[in-house]
Amino acid sequence: MFFLRVFFLIAVFNSLTFGAIINESILKIHATLLPKITFMDNDFDHKVQNQEISILIYYNENDYSSALALKDAIAKKYKDGIKGYTITSTLQKYNTNKTPHATIIYLFPSTSKNITTLTKYATQKKQLTFAYSKDDLALGVLFALTIGSDVKPIVNLDIMKESGINLRPTLLKIAKRYQDDPSAQ
Repeated sequence: MFFLRVFFLIAVFNSLTFGAIINESILKIHATLLPKITFMDNDFDHKVQNQEISILIYYNENDYSSALALKDAIAKKYKDGIKGYTITSTLQKYNTNKTPHATIIYLFPSTSKNITTLTKYATQKKQLTFAYSKDDLALGVLFALTIGSDVKPIVNLDIMKESGINLRPTLLKIAKRYQDDPSAQ
């Protein structure tokens, strides 16, 4: 009985530490949109290598099963690719120093330091970033989603300008624009 209580307390602590409970329905929506959103970058053709859209999924150890679920959902949805491009996704722990090339970087919730480090790198390399949590837009992530009666991307225009990423006007028309004021969301 004591062991179960300790286990429960550790589980609660971990979820409070990283502040997010991952929803599998949201992951399925993200799996569908991630490869498609890369086509909204006007420089898409210059960023793709070998006709492959590569998605790099960063996660903490406690989110491994969710990261794997996202990777599997992408593989299942796009097993034949999209528009002649193959889709690959790779899992990467936050605590590794390696940041390989990726068409888009997906970020599970983590510490501010982890998110900021990766978004600074991605901004310098003009890589697209997409976060599970819209709260991470404040840390330099380019995209997140708002899910309510409809699904809308949120774009951090400051990061778009800072990185020199040029997005298609179609996306900018349908997307919400991120502002530093959370009440504007």
